[in-house]
Amino acid sequence: MAVLGSSKTVSLNDGVLSFLRSGHYEFEFGKKNIQIDREDGQVTNLSSSQFADIEEIVIGQDTTVTIGAGSLGLIDLDFQGNGAVNLTGVTFTGADMAADGKFEPSQDLDTIVSELIEERGVNGALDALQVNGNQEDAFRVVWDHLDDNYFYYNTEINDAFIDLGIAYATHLREGGARLLDIAKFAPDSSDAGTTPDRMQSLHDNILGNFDEASIMDKFGGNAGAIIDRIQDAGLGATLGVIGDYTDGRGVYSGSDDHDPTRQRTFDASFFG
Repeated sequence: MAVLGSSKTVSLNDGVLSFLRSGHYEFEFGKKNIQIDREDGQVTNLSSSQFADIEEIVIGQDTTVTIGAGSLGLIDLDFQGNGAVNLTGVTFTGADMAADGKFEPSQDLDTIVSELIEERGVNGALDALQVNGNQEDAFRVVWDHLDDNYFYYNTEINDAFIDLGIAYATHLREGGARLLDIAKFAPDSSDAGTTPDRMQSLHDNILGNFDEASIMDKFGGNAGAIIDRIQDAGLGATLGVIGDYTDGRGVYSGSDDHDPTRQRTFDASFFG
């Protein structure tokens, strides 16, 4: 094991970078060297060639690492215990502004998100992941990964969307910001109006997963367990009276012929 620098807080061995002491570490990239700053002021320097040799970064218990998402390349992140990462430099393009009409982050983070969800589920992934130092951008990244792998009767992805919805709704109930980026977009067609045929926000897309009729259709015999999960999270109001598909929050598709009054009224009352 090669311990780097006099601080003896970082080691590099056979392509694996490890942190020998818990804490918060931040990578800063210069023209020739990479500096790893620990929260207590200790500094470890890597040469560009040393960084290029890294294949894996181990993030251990009680350790958080801040690093530019664009700097990771093919480096694998190994999360241990409650280790976490803050990926910086990620921007987002709304579906209404994208050439292909799809909401996308500037960096492809699918591998990191996929591995975290596979190992820890959506909630565990959100615990281990911050983006640009905040939870809202982590929601955006996780949503993008799930959406990229979505089809209507994909039970695994639909189940993950329920967990994302619970996490997001809880975030809103605790005073968190709404995600108003446009997630789904279709330009105006030959209909009578001039507004886009569809403009659905991330907020509406995520909360749409609590539509009872959709849950019954997607999950079939397992719908009861999904409903229990939502109710147990204190979010039963989003469903309304079970069996009555006209109450609760329902779903707003963002279509120009769909009136969002029901959803806006509900949101104002329930989320504030």
